[in-house]
Amino acid sequence: MDPAALARFPFGRVDGRRGDQEDARRAQMRFLQQDVTMEIIRATADAITISLGPDDALAVNNALNEICNGVHLDEWDFQTRMGVDREHARKVLHAIGAAISVMKEQRQAEGKEW
Repeated sequence: MDPAALARFPFGRVDGRRGDQEDARRAQMRFLQQDVTMEIIRATADAITISLGPDDALAVNNALNEICNGVHLDEWDFQTRMGVDREHARKVLHAIGAAISVMKEQRQAEGKEW
């Protein structure tokens, strides 16, 4: 994020030192996630590992379901807007749906609300 955009967040300025930039990014993530039960566990050049709470997992699932199955976009427009083809997005939707099913079963077994 550019310095001007970072300045809009309530955690001070970044003077260009690497430590300050990393602190600013962490603070920005906390600010953006105040009402979100998502945690970014690790981000590398090849993958992002995240933990999603039930509401966040459902939000991702529902958004993917809507774009894959609800909104009509031709294949070219889908690829342009999403950055992946519809088949890839459906595979991601299926994987998240399976994970949500496991989460739901575990929460119900523990007597937690779904």
